[in-house]
Amino acid sequence: MRDPGTIIEAEPTATSDQESPLSPIFLSPGWPLDACPNGVVTYVATIVPALRHMGHKAHILSTRVAEGGLIGPEAEGVIDLRHEDMRSSLLRQLSDSVRRQIDARSAVNYRQCRAISQAVRRITGGTPSGHILELEEVFGWPHRVRRDILVPIVVRLHGPWFLNGPNNGADPESREFAQRVREEGLGIAAANMVTAPSRDVLERTRAYYGLALDGAEVIPNPTPTVPEDRRWRPDQSDPDRLLFIGRFDLHKGGDTMIDAFALLQRDRPAARLTFVGQDRGLVRDGRHWQLKAYIEHRMPGALSAGLIEWLGPRPQSELEGLRRRAAVTVVASRYETFAITICEAMAAGCPLVATRAGGAGEVFEHETHGLYVRPSDSEDLAAALSRMLANPDRSAAMGAAAAEHCRRNYSPEVVAEQTLRFYRRVLAKSATQGILAQKETRP
Repeated sequence: MRDPGTIIEAEPTATSDQESPLSPIFLSPGWPLDACPNGVVTYVATIVPALRHMGHKAHILSTRVAEGGLIGPEAEGVIDLRHEDMRSSLLRQLSDSVRRQIDARSAVNYRQCRAISQAVRRITGGTPSGHILELEEVFGWPHRVRRDILVPIVVRLHGPWFLNGPNNGADPESREFAQRVREEGLGIAAANMVTAPSRDVLERTRAYYGLALDGAEVIPNPTPTVPEDRRWRPDQSDPDRLLFIGRFDLHKGGDTMIDAFALLQRDRPAARLTFVGQDRGLVRDGRHWQLKAYIEHRMPGALSAGLIEWLGPRPQSELEGLRRRAAVTVVASRYETFAITICEAMAAGCPLVATRAGGAGEVFEHETHGLYVRPSDSEDLAAALSRMLANPDRSAAMGAAAAEHCRRNYSPEVVAEQTLRFYRRVLAKSATQGILAQKETRP
């Protein structure tokens, strides 16, 4: 029986010529993607070109644009909100200064929301028809922005803090945690409509906040299709090499990966691990660990002997080659709202082992497109990796099936079509609500 959160396979359908083009506005925490590797940035960088290709005019508001980032196609329709904030009057700047003295974090959120509202009003030019603002729930910004714009707001549940905070080192008992979670609840409640990349995050959000979220829809994150001539091939890969792409922290499970590799090495001494990602550190066994120290603790001499190579953060443009080089790609997260890293490996046809963690458990079918293992279970992960390495033909077959599954379910064209249908539903509902509100206020 199909999991209710799994997206049903469907071929993309063309947009009707009778439908007017839309102008969605996306908020991104950074830009461009290579300079700001992040799940939300990846989502925006993938969905926007697909929508534009279909004839729609999409805009990007970025809270941080890397130096030299606004060049070529990446600059199209991008507004750097830091420049937008500079348009503020002297009176507002003085008010900001006072706010910073009282509550620095609140002052930052206030400025960001003001910049978002100003940019949206400038884009729409006082004519909000056909525009939608899509942003995540972060810090409750949708609640603040909603008061200043006429454009319908769609909140996309990329990573509510009540779910992701503890795995990112936040203390669930702290006042700061409680305040951010409360603010995000207000932001979600203020949305005209909500989307989520997985059934898991949608249902957890509904239950946690006690919100009905009527009309909310599960829309997966889009993943670019990889042409067959650039996909993973067994004859071009190292049969003993594993690839892990993710931060060294509790969230992405870098410690689980190292622990599993140490176990695997006992039975397969030829195995090698390439670790790609930022070292954020984590707390385990009452001690704060950085990546190199953790590796040395679990596997003395592994780095110097070349058993593990740590490449640090790498730009998106380099990951494709690293995936082709590895026999198996690994995702060891403790929780994911969706897991773009899984889909990127699938699109490339890579043999894959991933934790069945949150929304990640909805992305593919176990034993058909890859293998799922339990989160935080290094023994289960090591056993699955051993099995994949020992059965290269079966692993290759699962990788090929995964590429087709990804193309049919998560390609930008398929996801853009679903997103557009949802947007039109939001706009129709907003228009109806506006008409009813006008009737109610007439004398």
